[in-house]
Amino acid sequence: MDLANTMEEFLNLETRLQEQPEFKKRLTHHLSLIGGANPGDCARRVMRSIATSHVWKHFSLHGKRGKKTFHNTTVYFVIKRAIMVCHAGSGEKFVEDLITNVLKHAPAHSKLQVQLVPELEVPVVHNETGILDSSDTE
Repeated sequence: MDLANTMEEFLNLETRLQEQPEFKKRLTHHLSLIGGANPGDCARRVMRSIATSHVWKHFSLHGKRGKKTFHNTTVYFVIKRAIMVCHAGSGEKFVEDLITNVLKHAPAHSKLQVQLVPELEVPVVHNETGILDSSDTE
């Protein structure tokens, strides 16, 4: 499965999950194997394997603040089930809170992904000895 980088790719995944129950079952199993040190880590890792923060920033669990509702999607049920299988004993409300937390922080994470690392100036080596050419260090 490919990572959804756009809303269009996410909606294609949603449609595929609705139309292909076997794919839904296999994806749930695959996501439950991702794991994490704790349920919160598991939720973050599972959601990052489905879509980028650029996609998640458009959702809130119940569609508040002008965002799309995530609670009614098939992807939500797959993620919730995978986390509950991965960390047995995690109740539905607890997992729902974990997913809400990931969605809440998605806008900040999407901004971090956009920032570019500043380019470093690398000196050029001209001779075979590996010594810098003195004319390039000015």
